[in-house]
Amino acid sequence: MNPVVQMSTTFALLPLVILAASGVALLLLEVFGSGERREYLGYLAIAGAVSAGLAMVGITVSAGGGATFFDGAMVVDRFASFVGVGVLAFLVFAVLLSVDYLREHQIARGEYYALLFFAAAGMLVVASAGDFIVLFLGIELLSLSIYVLAGYWRSTDLSVEASIKYFLLGSFASAILLFGIVLIWGEAGTLSFAALKSAAAGGAVWQNTAFVVGVFLVLGGIAFKVAAVPFHMWTPDAYQGAPTSVTAFMGAAVKLAGFAALVRVFPMSFGGGAGAMWVEPVVVLALITMTVGNLAALTQSNVKRLFAYSSIAHAGYVLAGVAVAGLVLGKGDGAASRDALAGVLFYLATYGLTFLGAIGVVILLGRRGDENLTLDAWSGFGWQAPAAGIAITVFLMSLGGIPPTAGFFAKFYLLRATIEGAGVQGAASGTLYTLAIFIALNSLIALGYYLKLIIFLYMRRPEKELTPTRLPVVSIAVVLLVFLVLALGVLPGRLYDFGYSAFAALR
Repeated sequence: MNPVVQMSTTFALLPLVILAASGVALLLLEVFGSGERREYLGYLAIAGAVSAGLAMVGITVSAGGGATFFDGAMVVDRFASFVGVGVLAFLVFAVLLSVDYLREHQIARGEYYALLFFAAAGMLVVASAGDFIVLFLGIELLSLSIYVLAGYWRSTDLSVEASIKYFLLGSFASAILLFGIVLIWGEAGTLSFAALKSAAAGGAVWQNTAFVVGVFLVLGGIAFKVAAVPFHMWTPDAYQGAPTSVTAFMGAAVKLAGFAALVRVFPMSFGGGAGAMWVEPVVVLALITMTVGNLAALTQSNVKRLFAYSSIAHAGYVLAGVAVAGLVLGKGDGAASRDALAGVLFYLATYGLTFLGAIGVVILLGRRGDENLTLDAWSGFGWQAPAAGIAITVFLMSLGGIPPTAGFFAKFYLLRATIEGAGVQGAASGTLYTLAIFIALNSLIALGYYLKLIIFLYMRRPEKELTPTRLPVVSIAVVLLVFLVLALGVLPGRLYDFGYSAFAALR
């Protein structure tokens, strides 16, 4: 075997190797380690997550135009690098949020961190998938880990219920996805994304009913992972019942991995334009998802459920960006489609950081036996704990798209791509303008519940004394996330350019 090829393959897989080895080591330390509380496992997990992240950064720097491995089954390109760096950054922050949280609630065990690492490994596999087999394996690896993590707090009924609901609905979604993959394989004769790209560009496969049905089934299976309506039923219960640190990881990393799968399969493999029959359903999904998510969030009195429906709404905005890319991709304007997809990646990155920060403040407000998750419990909190109040206000502003936060540019890039896409000759300008109007109107609706939460923080009389718990590692994570959200709101260009370069080969 060529030693150069072997070395490059080893280097490309280094983050996966680190994650897998760290997960196994944490499991063994849980079994054979000394001490009852084993708090040191959290710090070892931080070291493992940071090591994997540094390895991913190294791959990103040296990736260049990309490389394929295992006969094209795995691809290391700019897109995989962007998603990989994002996933591992989210993993680092999720571990930081978990260390004190698990100790405070006396549920610290090594398998928790191992499951986080295995889920992150599955996400990296999804991002680098070069065919449907690898994609499905990655999705299942991350899904099984998250199912268990959702029910990790076994002594609470809500956590067990969340895990069961997530597992049952996720199993149906996996079956639907697999059935769609089989239909595509049966009609196209290949599972390779590169080969499917060539077949879809020819246009003949779109005349085959079984192939189109397979594409729709795959779309439905992936839509479940990104919590798109009507595949969103699991989201509020899973977010509410799961341990809060798991909720943070689900809302940031799982959503990024789900959209990585969606982008890798549809605009990057199946192309776009009028002949690609996936585009119109994604437009409908985007419109329904952002509207249902925002309207449902307005009625919530539980903070975690509010953020769950908010997460659904944000999935709708990102779906709109994917739909824009699909609508303009077939019109000979690769730059416009790259703008839309770069906006998608920027949105996912900044939303993930913001969501992690917001949930971090939720963790700070919790107590052993009472996590203070109702809006009434937050009354007057902004005055009782000014630093934490400012932090959650920054995160809420970012989620609402208010400058000078990263969330403002996230919505700006999507709206700009949508409006500019309407000017592409031959593009469906009416549909694109409709998407732009829905994004703007739903952003206004979302301000209703974000501002409502701020009103509770500063304009309601406290029902009880509520000060942040002394959780130093969580506090450090929240401070870092506030800095990143504000920094990306002032200097967003570098991250956006990185996302744009991820689609340099898209035509």
